Amino acid sequence: MDMCRVAVLTYQVFRHGDRAPMAGSTSRESESYYFRGKEQLTDKGLQQAYQLGLSLRRRYVDNGFLDARFLPSQVVFRSSPVERCLMTASAAASAMFNLTEDGRPIAVPIFTVPKKDDYVCVPRLECPFVVKEMAETLGLSSPSPTMYDLLIELFKQESKRLNYTRVVGNRLHLFEPLFLEHDAGLAVPQWFDDEARKEADHLLDLTIEFLSGTATFHNPSWIITRSGKLLSTIARNHKKAVEQSLGGVKFFAFSTHDATISALLDSLGILKEALAPQGRPDFTAAIAFEVWRNDSGHYVK
Repeated sequence: MDMCRVAVLTYQVFRHGDRAPMAGSTSRESESYYFRGKEQLTDKGLQQAYQLGLSLRRRYVDNGFLDARFLPSQVVFRSSPVERCLMTASAAASAMFNLTEDGRPIAVPIFTVPKKDDYVCVPRLECPFVVKEMAETLGLSSPSPTMYDLLIELFKQESKRLNYTRVVGNRLHLFEPLFLEHDAGLAVPQWFDDEARKEADHLLDLTIEFLSGTATFHNPSWIITRSGKLLSTIARNHKKAVEQSLGGVKFFAFSTHDATISALLDSLGILKEALAPQGRPDFTAAIAFEVWRNDSGHYVK
């Protein structure tokens, strides 16, 4: 006979949706397509976030776990203060719940804190101790390298190690925007062919591994500055859920970044399995933690 199972609490940790290149656009067509500006969410990213919200609705609202009218006492959305994360959280939240009686989307509150104070949703990429170790890993002797310096050195070393023929020299500054522009169906230079895309794809994977301290660059000291506070927050609230001291909250959502997602997966020992075949989280990639209760007690799945 099956034991009675009851869902108690769920956490969703997800990456923002499709965005404009970090390094800016490479053409006027690209500037027009990415009209919100560098690093901002695209219309495609908004649609991805909305679809994420619909999947969360099917999982947690349609079955009655959460009230379809949206009750603030049940649901907490928290986001990195970066606009693309805030927009992703807002779009996903609006898709989860019913329209109001006059047919308007519900404006679900999204909680955030200033970037300098956010240790939960913002990976601390420029922690001085970690930056020093990153420079040492690359053999850089510069006394105060910037993250840009570190990444360019990383790309130079890897392209040389793998004997790249396309993404080399000055092109190391261009592969990220060109990769995204190509994905968006925009025109790219003739040299950015299938081989160049393959090289760029690997460098993008390597970038996230380096920034998150995972896979090739696995380092617990780096990982803890990327996702340690988030993981401890989840664990602490799991304990509160078991103690029934969360005041009725049943759903937490965290809108964050790829380095946070990768670091969290590595902390759980499931990085490779979760991300295969590529080495970085997709846009709106999500990790779900669910606390359940049965006749034997509480457990997480």
